[in-house]
Amino acid sequence: FAKHYSIKAAKASKVAKSTRAAEALIGDIPPWEGRVLYSARVDPHLTFGCEVSLDIDATLLRPLGDVQHQYLRRSLGLSARCATVVLFTDTGLQPLRYRRALLALRYLQYMFLLGDTASLISCALTEAFALACNSPSSSSWKSDLHHVLAGLQPPVVFDYHCPLSATLLSRLVDAVTAFLHASLRQVVSTLPKLSLLATCTKTGDGAVLAFWHYLHVLVPQHRVALMRLLVSDHPLAVECLR
Repeated sequence: FAKHYSIKAAKASKVAKSTRAAEALIGDIPPWEGRVLYSARVDPHLTFGCEVSLDIDATLLRPLGDVQHQYLRRSLGLSARCATVVLFTDTGLQPLRYRRALLALRYLQYMFLLGDTASLISCALTEAFALACNSPSSSSWKSDLHHVLAGLQPPVVFDYHCPLSATLLSRLVDAVTAFLHASLRQVVSTLPKLSLLATCTKTGDGAVLAFWHYLHVLVPQHRVALMRLLVSDHPLAVECLR
């Protein structure tokens, strides 16, 4: 699937650049509108086929992740030196690796719930499971999903020898989501340059992935200055001499 990854990365990059280029004609695109445009125009290219071509090779996924990071940095007015974690904690979007893994799991849920009503899908799923269980040395969709989940930080345990159930799949989705939030929260709380951001409260429920209220500031210069101050992406001595 290497060619597929490179093609979609190139298309996503073109769409992302053309979307942001609209600012030359209409002026500043606020972060919320930029988020909507990202979800509608860029994200479909970044996640296209993720339920089929699972991300067992991180090097193939990296160009897609770079497109996501570049778009979000430009949308928020941040430089390439900013911590990557703030691109997600401040917009409510998921890192691409986790998003693609969750979409693959939800696709597995969909196939499982179809059952025998879709004979071709049921046969393909049965064959993938049989290949994973009976021939461990051979790659299959199910074993690839096992490797994808094991490659997350922290890893999610998925024993493909266990029979599937709706409860198991729901637990896997919940586990990936919970581990994503925990890993982001840990980075924010331990990274010295994000100490100011860690003391702020976004929502009453303490959600780590949420769209920050200050991103609705109408004056672009004020919004960018506030954002850069919170995430230590500014030219002040405390950051430049760090």
